Amino acid sequence: MKHVASTLSALTALALVCAVTAPSAQAATKERATDWATLNGNAAHTGYAAVSLNPANFSQAWQVRLDSTTGSFNIPATGGGRVYISNKPNSAIGILTTVNLSTGATEWTKTIAGAYTGGGYLHSIHSPAYAKGMVYVSTGGHTDAALWGFDVATGTQKFRAPISAQWETYYAPTPFGGSMYMNGGSYGGAYSFNARTGTQNWFASLPQYDEWTPAVDENYVYTYTTKLDVLDRKTGALAYSIADTGFDWRGYSVGCAPVLGGMSDIIVTQYNRLIAFDLNTRRLKWQAPISVNYSEMNQPSVADGRVFYANGGYLSVFNQADGSLLSTVPLQGTAESTVILTKTVGFISTSGGTYAFKRKDPTKTVWSTPAHGQLALSKEGILVIVSADGTVTGIKTRD
Repeated sequence: MKHVASTLSALTALALVCAVTAPSAQAATKERATDWATLNGNAAHTGYAAVSLNPANFSQAWQVRLDSTTGSFNIPATGGGRVYISNKPNSAIGILTTVNLSTGATEWTKTIAGAYTGGGYLHSIHSPAYAKGMVYVSTGGHTDAALWGFDVATGTQKFRAPISAQWETYYAPTPFGGSMYMNGGSYGGAYSFNARTGTQNWFASLPQYDEWTPAVDENYVYTYTTKLDVLDRKTGALAYSIADTGFDWRGYSVGCAPVLGGMSDIIVTQYNRLIAFDLNTRRLKWQAPISVNYSEMNQPSVADGRVFYANGGYLSVFNQADGSLLSTVPLQGTAESTVILTKTVGFISTSGGTYAFKRKDPTKTVWSTPAHGQLALSKEGILVIVSADGTVTGIKTRD
């Protein structure tokens, strides 16, 4: 069930769109820059970076052009002073490229060809993830489906861990506690792999849906397909499930990763509903109507007790506690990224450019650049913009 390709406004679009990020608890944390390791930055998929940024310090650091003949590009990841970029699914050849965040120089590029048809065609390659000196990427199809691990400094392949699959498309794997967690399985499921060796820790059977990746914390792995299934992080055993009593089947693609909202809740979207599950009572906490259009991703985000969701021509803001609609902002342009939030500003990329907005008042644009595409914010303070045509722009956000 692919979802919304939200449209956003230049200055309002900015902020809240597919917004991302961290609950009140996160917003209150001390300054702590971290790597943009996976979808929406972290294992909770919040899209929040606990740093304060001053738009007066923003400037373009570098720009480089990648080969776009194999198609456009996935959401990037950062770590170890580099940004990692792969090409889109359904490319004949899979490409994983590493760009130095200080200089913008391409350090190494890996080509991953498929073997299933005998002609080198690869069904798909997905968004990368980073953890402790290694970059990870999954490939899809059947025979070619696998999780790959590479050394970030040299590009040396450390492992290729085969997975069972039937031509699904996956989101970036989720790194946590020395393991990688991901969607997979011939008939649906989740995997855990040792992040250093690629050794399989466990596999858990789940309903057969793609286009998701789990959220992970110290104890559990959270997956949403037709319901919320919570797995033991160490063993993969089912700890408990929470039924989605309003589930409305619309296809076999979820189009959303669970968000750990920080209020003992998980927030997801399902077709035309925004949903919150209460992890304490283990019940559906609330659901709110949303409108949807076609999109690869229908990702909610959380910040300061509010849930942000961009849909159609509007950005809707909901109360995280009860799902009540707080505001709706008219948007212009088409969203091309999730929203990245910091303590002071947020970033959103639309077909009209990439914008920074005042976090407490998303209607106020404080910076913009014509470059647009997928976004990541590195630990070093480089905002990375990956355009569909292969142009990669690095914006310095801190001195």
